[in-house]
Amino acid sequence: MMLRSKLNYFILLNFYLTIVVFGYQDGGSLFSQISQQPTTSFPVTENVDHAKLSEIDDCGPPPDLQYGELKEVYMDTNKFPKDNIVYYKCRPGYAPVRNTKTYITCLGKSQWSSPDVFCNPACGPPPVLEYGDLQENFVEVAYFPVGDKVYYKCKPDYVYVQGTKKDITCLEELEWSVPDIFCKPAPTCGPPPGIQDLEPKEAYLSRTSFAIKEKVEFQCRPGYTFSLFRFRNIAASCESNLKWSFSHPISNTFCKRKSCGNPGEIINGAFEADDFTFGSKAVYKCNNGYRMLTKRNYRECLADGQWSNITPECEAVICENPSALTNGYYSPDKDQYEYLDSVKYSCHQGLELIGEASVYCTSDGNWSSNPPECKVVRCPEPESVPNSRKTSGFYGPYKLNFAVTYECFRGYQMVGSTSVKCNVNNEWEPALPKCLGKCLLEPPSLEYAELDENIFGKTFLEDSEVSYRCREGYEPVPGTEPSIKCLGKKGWSTPQRFCTLRSCGNPGEIENGRMIATNNFLFKSYVIYNCSKGYKMISNSKLYCQADGTWSSPPPTCEEIICATPSITDGTYSPEKMKYSEMDLLTFSCNGNLKLIGDHSLHCVSPGVWNSSVPECQALCDSPPVIENTVLEIQFADSSYFDINATVQYVCQPGFSQMPNTSNTITCTNNLTWSTPETSCLRRSCGNPGEIPNAQMEATDFLFESKVSYHCLTGYKLATSINFRQCQANGNWSEIIPACEVQTCPVPHTGPKESYRPQKKKYQYQDSISYKCHDGLSLFGKTSLTCTEHGKWSSFTPHCKESQCDKIWAIQEEMRKCTSTPDDWIKYLQVEYLHLQIENLKLDIEWKKKGRKQ
Repeated sequence: MMLRSKLNYFILLNFYLTIVVFGYQDGGSLFSQISQQPTTSFPVTENVDHAKLSEIDDCGPPPDLQYGELKEVYMDTNKFPKDNIVYYKCRPGYAPVRNTKTYITCLGKSQWSSPDVFCNPACGPPPVLEYGDLQENFVEVAYFPVGDKVYYKCKPDYVYVQGTKKDITCLEELEWSVPDIFCKPAPTCGPPPGIQDLEPKEAYLSRTSFAIKEKVEFQCRPGYTFSLFRFRNIAASCESNLKWSFSHPISNTFCKRKSCGNPGEIINGAFEADDFTFGSKAVYKCNNGYRMLTKRNYRECLADGQWSNITPECEAVICENPSALTNGYYSPDKDQYEYLDSVKYSCHQGLELIGEASVYCTSDGNWSSNPPECKVVRCPEPESVPNSRKTSGFYGPYKLNFAVTYECFRGYQMVGSTSVKCNVNNEWEPALPKCLGKCLLEPPSLEYAELDENIFGKTFLEDSEVSYRCREGYEPVPGTEPSIKCLGKKGWSTPQRFCTLRSCGNPGEIENGRMIATNNFLFKSYVIYNCSKGYKMISNSKLYCQADGTWSSPPPTCEEIICATPSITDGTYSPEKMKYSEMDLLTFSCNGNLKLIGDHSLHCVSPGVWNSSVPECQALCDSPPVIENTVLEIQFADSSYFDINATVQYVCQPGFSQMPNTSNTITCTNNLTWSTPETSCLRRSCGNPGEIPNAQMEATDFLFESKVSYHCLTGYKLATSINFRQCQANGNWSEIIPACEVQTCPVPHTGPKESYRPQKKKYQYQDSISYKCHDGLSLFGKTSLTCTEHGKWSSFTPHCKESQCDKIWAIQEEMRKCTSTPDDWIKYLQVEYLHLQIENLKLDIEWKKKGRKQ
């Protein structure tokens, strides 16, 4: 019994430890099932309608004012809640008073606050002037307070008169001051410009001036007519810029020359003409063998469309009888020889015919050549040519046109004709040739000179010469010859230097400056001049020695840098000096509270100018004040100063809306301050964005830039990338709407010894499954698992193994049969317990791994 108790003790202890292990892991699952309490969300409160709460404490109609009247928006309202504000505007004949309130407030119990006197009697519309128009910002203003000024601009066709004022002032008598005559009529246009082939019509030719917008009509010049019908109304207008504007684009094709038609054909002749229009000339020519009978051989197309002169005529050409031939004769012999008739000459026997054997009658009435002659011809034996041999004509006699030919030996080139003939003067012609040696190399290239001819492909023979010319910037050396000679096989003769660099001479020093020179004033050298401090360079500071031996320009001069004395109206500058030199500094300031427009200080810089324009002093307002949640209209945003009476307009920033019944403009007043702004911009509302399924909403308000957050309920998870919506500037909520979807758990994995029910493709929050072992096995772990809000099962997957109880009973049966001592069994059981602990530890590690994967 003691042995059984100890065994049971160890087994129970082992089971207890296993339960502790399982309990720890189950406890972790249990702890994980403790859900967080959802964040408390507060309902969003809408704006309270205070008007309903104050109905018992309101005001009746606002009071009537002598100088002001309610704005139209309040005309049909008889009851106003407490704290409500109503705005007035000035009555006709009154103008606003600067820096006063144009509204009153309901104090409750039918009491209104006391109004300011915000309008005063005013001048009516400014007078209409013959020569000027009101500037645009005064046109729509009906009344002007005392002291206000309005400004005019010159009408079209008028120009401003310098030194006059373009403004008038509203006087205390509520009348306008007398205006200056500040505009005068604009100048007129001179005569219109001439256009090729066009001229003004006769009515305009004698005039020298034309009024603005006056038109001048044009016509074609004599001898021309309009090329198209639509050009018959060409005119030019005198524009306001005193330039002429034409009714058609300027073109050279407005007019075309008049046509005279065909000038007429002639017998035995023809004419040549570019065309048959005005200014053209038809030139007549007789055919070959005919000559002109009339004095003029041309006709001209005149401005009236008629041809000048009469049509020319042609007659046949006759040649005189040919001259007789001594010791010879010609044939045929006729009484009259006409154009192209010919005769043939012949000599008596033994004589040579010298000249043309046949002549003919030409188109000018003369024979084609002089008559030949008959004579005896014999040439002497020709001389021998060195370095050559004869190839024909070895023996005489050498009669007329008898030829002798030569050829040069190898290595020599013939100069002259290879053949000579015996001529009528008993001489050989041309002169006998020469056979000369060659220069194998081209003429040398020289740094100071270049060949005077193109030698590409040329052959140079003995005794031939080539000439050089000096390169650009070089000049000939007196007494030298710019050429070399070919010495045949010996090459070229050695040239002597026949060109030298050209000098420009010393250009000289300058006053109030100095010169830096290079290369002894020779070609391509240069000199640089620098002025002393306080002086500026007049003309080029760098001179180059040119190829023709002259400097690129005369030496410069250095002139003292002096800036002109500036002038500023309604302002001063310092220091005041008789003369301002380089780097002198002037500081400007304006009288009174006038604004300085431009740079506050100027420097005198080279070449004697101020580094910027002289500033101006003007009565201007500074930049308008910054109003919360507003921006200036874009046309006013970049301006630093504004004229008196200038009005600027504000607009609400994106996401804000203007408060009703308030003005969004302010005006620059006479005291150079801005009128009190009324503009108030409130955040725009996007309205309630609405709830979403399976979520709670959190928000403070629904106004611009606010966010509403959505939190999914327990068992649901966020299906979108964000969990909020934001109110945008356009009054809409951001487009992405959060969504919550039910939480899911993965499909469980099982081994071959266990199974679970129910089996689904998808398990959602709070779904449960139950495990079961196959027959003869025991379940280690929880038999039931639940899908939690975190998407995990409430415990690890259980496992089925053989029952330990059967093993324990087997051990007890063996103990009955065994004769071992109790101590031996205790040791055995301890070893078995250690083995069970190791097995339990392995299971524990395996379960933890599977739990992480889930």
